[in-house]
Amino acid sequence: LLNIGDNYSRKRLPEKALLYLEASLHISEKIGDDEGVAYSYNLLAETYHQSHQYRKSIEYGEKGLLQAKKLGIYELTKEAYHTLYSNYSDLGDFEKALAARNEEIALNDSLYNLEKDKQLRSLQSDYDLERQQHQIDLLNKDKLIQQSEITRGRIMRYLFIGLALLLGLWAFFLVTSNSQKQRLVKLLKAQNEEIVTQNQQLEEINTIKNKLLSIIGHDLRSPISSL
Repeated sequence: LLNIGDNYSRKRLPEKALLYLEASLHISEKIGDDEGVAYSYNLLAETYHQSHQYRKSIEYGEKGLLQAKKLGIYELTKEAYHTLYSNYSDLGDFEKALAARNEEIALNDSLYNLEKDKQLRSLQSDYDLERQQHQIDLLNKDKLIQQSEITRGRIMRYLFIGLALLLGLWAFFLVTSNSQKQRLVKLLKAQNEEIVTQNQQLEEINTIKNKLLSIIGHDLRSPISSL
């Protein structure tokens, strides 16, 4: 009902608008909808102003102003002041019109300041959020760097362990190979000593053989000569 009445008021059909707006006001009062009452008062004031019923418009405008102030609805309060200003201007009561206009301007400036404050708070809030996000990003970056350093340290540790194992295996291989080589050298030395001993024995045997052959030849020379 309130919206229909508002539309008729915008179409400059105050008679139809008043029917819906009064019905809306009645229902709002019945159910205790204070905000609906305030909007109904303001729209009734505007519609009565359109139909040049200025006193009636002022009556509803004053009611709407009180209700809007009570609820703290600044835009509605500003609209009520503007309606009162228009009514007093049309009635020629310029003193009250000026007072209403000054109140409207002051409220408008106040709303402008509130909007600016709201924007500043929003900017400050955005800045704080961006700063917090930046700090979080820095912390995450530091965390990633620390994780990277830990990973790199772990890799280096594994590399050192692997290198140590390889060096250990290489040293074990060298020791084993050297030990085996020493055993082979000892074996070869023993064999060489045995060969030398055998050669000496052969030389002794050969000497004995030569002596025997010399003795036998000397002993056989005379009989063979006689024969």
